[in-house]
Amino acid sequence: MSRQTRHILDVVVSVEGALEVAGVRGTDIAPTRAHLARATLQGIAHQVDDLVRAMQRDCPHPLRRMRVDGGAAANDVLMQFQSDVSDLVVERPVELESTARGAAMLAGIGAGLFANGSEASQMTKIQEKFEPTMDAALRNLRLAAWNDAVRRTVRHGKT
Repeated sequence: MSRQTRHILDVVVSVEGALEVAGVRGTDIAPTRAHLARATLQGIAHQVDDLVRAMQRDCPHPLRRMRVDGGAAANDVLMQFQSDVSDLVVERPVELESTARGAAMLAGIGAGLFANGSEASQMTKIQEKFEPTMDAALRNLRLAAWNDAVRRTVRHGKT
């Protein structure tokens, strides 16, 4: 990451989906398209992580992996950041559009072709796995900055 990019802080994707650059600190540069693109990807990953953390609070078993699909899953930068921020292995399938496969798996279970969801999930072939590489201190720092930016954005929206 460039020194300029490190100065771009407090980026949050609001609930409405509008990109808000809440501040540029320590420099007088304007964010570039690349900064905004990266901030958008990181905002997506942080929003997904908020859901993952909610699921972890409700689930009696720890989550160890995340299977992804859809067009955004094709982005390696997003998948690696998702793995890092969520501290989970992210598995990307060969076929990114898996809605039809999911429906087929459920139909197969209903028709008795598969005994259960675990057996049906064998239909999914993993193309790539993204392992967390971010150390815990940096992860905690980024999560704290994200949560602070969300709090400030929500507070700003109420004024």
